[in-house]
Amino acid sequence: MANSTASNKDVNEKRPYPPSYYKYREKNPTISIKLTKKTKEALDKARGKLSYSEFLKSIVATDGVFARFERQRAQLASERAALEKEKRELNKTEHFTIPCSSCGKPLLFDSQNEKFWNEKVKPLLKKAFSDEFIHEGDPEVSS
Repeated sequence: MANSTASNKDVNEKRPYPPSYYKYREKNPTISIKLTKKTKEALDKARGKLSYSEFLKSIVATDGVFARFERQRAQLASERAALEKEKRELNKTEHFTIPCSSCGKPLLFDSQNEKFWNEKVKPLLKKAFSDEFIHEGDPEVSS
């Protein structure tokens, strides 16, 4: 074992490398990380038969996981914007349902047809509910 210390010392001393070594190291840097055993097991399971290098390259490649996530994020953002726009439009629409007096199935009334809404529906609603509802605490009006 005494020799192992001497050999470690020899390894740690600077030694001259050929220029190709430095060019290779510049183009292919080494990345070293520490993982917990559990994280390493998860990484090994995720990478399957790929080497660590191939797996990491596949993640950051133009068609890799991060690129796909970014495309999905952009698509979801545009869908969300469209849904929020639709929600704002729906919030502007006045609507309600009542049962049909003939068959009992619900009739949908909304303000999208403004002429029908303003000339037919609103006046009937005002007439139907004008005497029925008052503010809490207001004296009742007798007719």
